[in-house]
Amino acid sequence: MSISRPPHKLSLLALAAGLVLWMAQPMEPGYCYDAGNPALTQITRAYGPERAQTLDIYSARTNTTGTTGTVATAGATTASNASKPRLKPIMFAVHGGAWSGGDKEDKAFGKERAAYFVNRGFLYISINYRLAPANKHPKQLQDLENALRYVLNHSSEVGGDKTRVYLLGHSAGGHLAALLAASLHKHGSLELSSIKSLILLDPAALDLSQTYQRANQMDRAILKAVFGDDPARLNSASPLELLRRPSSTNPIGKPALSLLIALSSDWRLKKDKAVQFISACQRAKLADYGQVVMVEERNHNTLIERLGEPGEKLTSLLNHFLKESSDKQH
Repeated sequence: MSISRPPHKLSLLALAAGLVLWMAQPMEPGYCYDAGNPALTQITRAYGPERAQTLDIYSARTNTTGTTGTVATAGATTASNASKPRLKPIMFAVHGGAWSGGDKEDKAFGKERAAYFVNRGFLYISINYRLAPANKHPKQLQDLENALRYVLNHSSEVGGDKTRVYLLGHSAGGHLAALLAASLHKHGSLELSSIKSLILLDPAALDLSQTYQRANQMDRAILKAVFGDDPARLNSASPLELLRRPSSTNPIGKPALSLLIALSSDWRLKKDKAVQFISACQRAKLADYGQVVMVEERNHNTLIERLGEPGEKLTSLLNHFLKESSDKQH
């Protein structure tokens, strides 16, 4: 796979240049209501001391009686219990932006995406992480690990089920989500047992060392700014390479996670590389089920921006995937 592109393909530099670069100010824990979507409650919390180490938690807003009514939870409809509400599965979302841009409240990952998942019965969490070039690998991975740990420790406070986490990433966020899962597996981290599904939308890279070797000069400069050019360092940031190495005992102790990779029409990562990653996950016993879907009618940006809209191919596929994953857990 090459990170370089023919003229009609996206480059990481062009993608990063089109995104707004800002970091959210840490806020004291508290609720705020989205006036544009009164059904949503949003909480912003800091999971670390730096400005970028924040996350947003979205859930269904309770009514005046303290209940949320009837909600669809990962494919099944259940009535909320006012005295003992059922904990909700958690969608843990990692934004893209060439590792150097993007934000948890971007259109692709903020309120619009939250509404889709909250309506399906999820607690939706969108995270920020420290950005390159000021912050190089492995700081992004460390932030994801700390954010996940924070969510697992505090999820019950906001109605989340720490035993049912769905990990979602787009573009560079897809690479980081895959890297997080592979790293947890590599080190036998107990947090891995909470992750039930891995959803990668146009992941920027899965074999980073090979991607760097085949990159054009512009994209190689972008990768070097984040990961450097030392082969060992590149391999440490490569989900595929981590899965190839001997790992600690898989701590899950039951069927591993489900894996979905969706690829748009203009993205550089090809189906054969995605299939290779799924095979590596299965051999390593990280995943027991994997699927690659091609969404030819969408490009890299619209793949995520239109997720959740009725009639969208990816919406239908994801709804089915989430239901199957939920059914497997019961």
